[in-house]
Amino acid sequence: MNFPDFFSRAFLDERLPESREDTETVRGITRGSSLPPVTINGQTFRCDPLSTDCRKMGRAADHESYTRGVLRLLDHHGPFKLAYLEVLFRAADIRASILAAQTP
Repeated sequence: MNFPDFFSRAFLDERLPESREDTETVRGITRGSSLPPVTINGQTFRCDPLSTDCRKMGRAADHESYTRGVLRLLDHHGPFKLAYLEVLFRAADIRASILAAQTP
């Protein structure tokens, strides 16, 4: 099996988007979705509507490319702090998924 055959078979098994909304959905998050407010120590935090623009290729006037965003974070935080933050977010995501599955 050569390299192109492997990838063409892998992509043939994937589901193609059925609508424009489907192409702008990332792991169940649709452009414009919002998160409920969170209260910590009596202070309420809200979030702006979520965007899926970061998954688009290249740069546009209204968003930066994924690569540029990652390089900006890497430059600001450094590789070790960025890796640490990624581990924290991943652990929180796993914990939340387990709790959500256990809640009836």
